[in-house]
Amino acid sequence: MIEGKLKRQIYPHLKQTPYFGPQIRKLRNYHPETWRIRIGDYRLFYAINDKQKIVKMFSIDKRKDAYRD
Repeated sequence: MIEGKLKRQIYPHLKQTPYFGPQIRKLRNYHPETWRIRIGDYRLFYAINDKQKIVKMFSIDKRKDAYRD
């Protein structure tokens, strides 16, 4: 289920506009600058390299585990 949503909706959206969207938020106090997109009960964390035009995805975690150290 989540794999299909990633391929059909999330990847194309991040390719076009990685900074903006209804479920996209920039996380505070993260280095490098980190963004997250909400996908139901999951959170996808990523960073953006503007010079190389790359979106690097760090992890996909369930919400309950996503923000733990």
